Amino acid sequence: FALGAVPATAAPTVWSALARRDGTVLLGTGNDGKLLRVRGDVVEVAAETKALAVTSVVEAWGGAVVLGTIPEGKIFRWEKDRLTELVALPETDHVWALAFDARAGALYAATGPAGKLWRITPGGQAQEYLDAEEDHLMSLAVASDGAVYAGASEPAKLYRVSGPGRSTV
Repeated sequence: FALGAVPATAAPTVWSALARRDGTVLLGTGNDGKLLRVRGDVVEVAAETKALAVTSVVEAWGGAVVLGTIPEGKIFRWEKDRLTELVALPETDHVWALAFDARAGALYAATGPAGKLWRITPGGQAQEYLDAEEDHLMSLAVASDGAVYAGASEPAKLYRVSGPGRSTV
């Protein structure tokens, strides 16, 4: 991808980005929670979440795009140019990161301020997967063996999560 200097003037901040197979790039923005679509040198508003910021953008089930937002801990699904709320996570103000495990068909969300990792189904059912000691889980990655890695803040720590409630540091 060679975006060069494409002005995304529809938003003051870009929080997240997703390069898609069709050559477009999706940008999660703040301070008004817009999803921008970049095609070549054209930037357009693809969706508006009404959240403060879109902190994470990932491709999930069947190519649907999933957006994590702050505040209110909401996760949205954007598919065929239509935005719907997938789930509002309990005890969650911040969805900091999302990761999709294609093999298991599961979406994971790293959140705060309760330091929880959630596993989410395509229907929006959320299962608490890890309750960390830290207030915020900030980053996520899914390994080829299905393990989920969650990065925590204050203090910095990396969890390897192998199942619900099963983790090592």
